[in-house]
Amino acid sequence: MINRREKDEHLDEASKRRLQLIRYKLEDKCYIVHENDKVIRELHQYFEQHGGTYERLQCLYYMGSTYRDMGDYTSSIVWYSKAAQFAETNPLSRNDSIILSFVYSQISDLFYKINNGKEALQSQLKSMEVQRKLGIDNYYTYEDVARTADGANDTSMASKFYRKALTDMVNEGVAEERLNLLGEQLGFYASHNMKQQADFVYSLIRDSKQHPVPPNAYASIAIYFNSKQKADSALKYSIIAFECEDRNSAKRELAQNIAKLSALLGDRQKAYHYSMLSMDLSDSVQKEMDAQNVLIAKTQRVIKELQEARDIKKESAQRRKTNLLIGSVGILLVIAIISLLLIFNYRRKLRIQMKLEQIESEKEKISTDHISLLEKVQADRRLRARSAKDVSSVKSHLANLADNPKDKLQPDMWEVVFDAVDTTYPDLRQRLLTYNQDLENKDLILLYLMKLEFKQADVARIMKRAPSVISRKYHRIETMLGVPIKTALNPNRS
Repeated sequence: MINRREKDEHLDEASKRRLQLIRYKLEDKCYIVHENDKVIRELHQYFEQHGGTYERLQCLYYMGSTYRDMGDYTSSIVWYSKAAQFAETNPLSRNDSIILSFVYSQISDLFYKINNGKEALQSQLKSMEVQRKLGIDNYYTYEDVARTADGANDTSMASKFYRKALTDMVNEGVAEERLNLLGEQLGFYASHNMKQQADFVYSLIRDSKQHPVPPNAYASIAIYFNSKQKADSALKYSIIAFECEDRNSAKRELAQNIAKLSALLGDRQKAYHYSMLSMDLSDSVQKEMDAQNVLIAKTQRVIKELQEARDIKKESAQRRKTNLLIGSVGILLVIAIISLLLIFNYRRKLRIQMKLEQIESEKEKISTDHISLLEKVQADRRLRARSAKDVSSVKSHLANLADNPKDKLQPDMWEVVFDAVDTTYPDLRQRLLTYNQDLENKDLILLYLMKLEFKQADVARIMKRAPSVISRKYHRIETMLGVPIKTALNPNRS
């Protein structure tokens, strides 16, 4: 769909660039790795001159993401920092704020990779705060905070947010479907001797019917049984984790643990075999660690330079603010002295004249704003009319999500659905809000999906939620509307 739109000879330059940016965004959401920065750099240069806050912030964010894909952490953190600084110094819409939460999360991930746990946690907390204000925080948010808190050796905070993430997963009925998250939690609880929590998480993993089980879950089960001094079970799951694991560093650590457990159980042949495997893996792991250490050192150096530059900029801004304040006070004193010397009648006449001029100016401004607003409304309608066909590509993407057992419609993709449906049905949102002003985005997305002719079962598969959960949500929304959902969505058919 986007390919056809991009080839449309009647599209102006701005529309073509926006389509390119949408394509880039969809590629990133689909985990397509960008191997160079040619496209996003051109988009960044264009929107720096012709774009608004949303386009400029997106370009800065995807510049950072592209360099992350390329393994250039140094450039990645520079661009993410530019995105954060831009967002922090400009008024943001809801969509802008969502991007800002992604920026903080990506910065946190980079700090986590270079073993800077304190900075990683601070950035992750900023991301969570933005998501909380937007009402889109969820168990993934809390899991990220818990992981970075554990990396920063803040066991108390990690335990708090792992519990919060687990509680939300259980309440939403998705705990047994998130084995990678449960495996992470089990490893944390078992390693910190939190027996009751570890037993509960293990029971969820044991009863899960999800396949395949991720390697980290097997490794965590091994840690769990080791903490219970069940060496045979620990050995069994360590071997399974070793066979499933692809990362050399993790395989070496597992091989070492298997060798120790085998020796403990008296199986010298197996202990020798895995000791040799561990030694064979050590060279490649050491090379990876050396390369990683070089990258970490380089990235830390850049981070330090960025922080120093930011501190200098803050000091400079503070000095300018102080000088401006002093100058303003001086000017006010001069004006006050002059004003005291003016004759009362002249001052009164001057005030009346200024008031009249202000009224005229406001009248002109109101008239200009009214004309400008009408022009913007007309331009917006024309743009929406030209892009109305995009709803079919959105429906196709949603149908693919329904057929994909792993991917789901994430909150950051809601706006794409909103834009497409609002373009095709421009009065839909206002009509729904007329029934109930308290409808939130989490309610509207379900209504919009039904407007796109998806049934409740399809919606459940798109959102990766139990059909019963989706059914209850639609029942609650219908209660809020006060009329049947079909009537609210299609009043002319009722």
